[in-house]
Amino acid sequence: MKHLLKLILLLFAVSLAANAQVITELPTAGEPFAGFSESLPKPTAKASRATDSEELQLEDGQRLVREGKFDEGRKKYQDVLEKNASSVEAMYMIGASHYQQKNYSSALEWLKLAAGYDSPLLGEIYRYCGITLDDGKSPNEALKLYQRSLSIRKSHFVYFDRALTLYRLNRFDEARKDLKSSIDINSGYVNTHALLATLFFNQKYRVPAMLAAARLLSLTQGNRQSENAAVIINRVFAGNVKEGSKPNSISIGLSFDSPKDEGDFGAVELAIGLTAASSKVDEKDGVKKTPEQAFVDRFSKVVAILGEMEMEETFVKRHYIDFLTEAKRLGHLESLCYQILKESKNEEAAKWISSNGEKFIAFANWAKEFKAAK
Repeated sequence: MKHLLKLILLLFAVSLAANAQVITELPTAGEPFAGFSESLPKPTAKASRATDSEELQLEDGQRLVREGKFDEGRKKYQDVLEKNASSVEAMYMIGASHYQQKNYSSALEWLKLAAGYDSPLLGEIYRYCGITLDDGKSPNEALKLYQRSLSIRKSHFVYFDRALTLYRLNRFDEARKDLKSSIDINSGYVNTHALLATLFFNQKYRVPAMLAAARLLSLTQGNRQSENAAVIINRVFAGNVKEGSKPNSISIGLSFDSPKDEGDFGAVELAIGLTAASSKVDEKDGVKKTPEQAFVDRFSKVVAILGEMEMEETFVKRHYIDFLTEAKRLGHLESLCYQILKESKNEEAAKWISSNGEKFIAFANWAKEFKAAK
């Protein structure tokens, strides 16, 4: 049974990855599934455990669904229900398969049936109802189901799912709060850092956005999320430095509109601008540094400044600043910088990582295991 539940959760997590990539879609007006949460039965029916042979049949159905053979997969699930009418796993999987085909009404019918049973899957069933309702253009109903799921178990998945729904509703502050709750539970879930970096950036939390994007790049590479993270870092790290109106002059534009509730990073933004200007001066003076070395030097200076700041134990400090300062202390910051450059399509950075594979792997392994202070 435990093995099967792990498979269910893994399948569900994988199915969400593609969904999490699109974070700008807004719900249309109206709630096609309004009242769904109130129509759910109380979980009083007794669920039956699947036998070993039924578990094998359910796993076979999952395999078929993963291969895109939805009707064949559902036939396996239905066969289990014919022998075991109170198999919550089979009901759940049928609902999940309909969701994957965007048959939201059918998915909710089966999930509603499964929700009437007292089973270990109840929290996950409520969660899947929430995601189905959100994609079915009923976000307010979805929020009710996420809350039910969280009342059973505080899951980083559910906090992320609810944050995504809130993001789509333009309720950004609430979404940010849920994303931080998700990361507090599991700091290794990449989707959460991706959405939080985007939220920070869109709300003009420029330095926190850069830090969240850097943390994301310590966990993943070579995908759309990592490319977006590199874009955020490069935009913030540009420092708003321009050629001055006079010959051999450089101007630094300062922004005073950054919110302060995640921390006052005005000095850091100034330092980013100054280091950017310094790099331009070095170029003009013929200082011999590769662009990659210059980036590593600049990033290291900014991290050093972050580490010296006196600030409260905020979320950003615990999860992002402490991560970077510890990476610097352990000698891992160079690897992270080259990862940022590689995701920025820098061919020399890709060569460096290839030539320093052992060092980079040590950094990646450490980053996955890093735990923020409570």
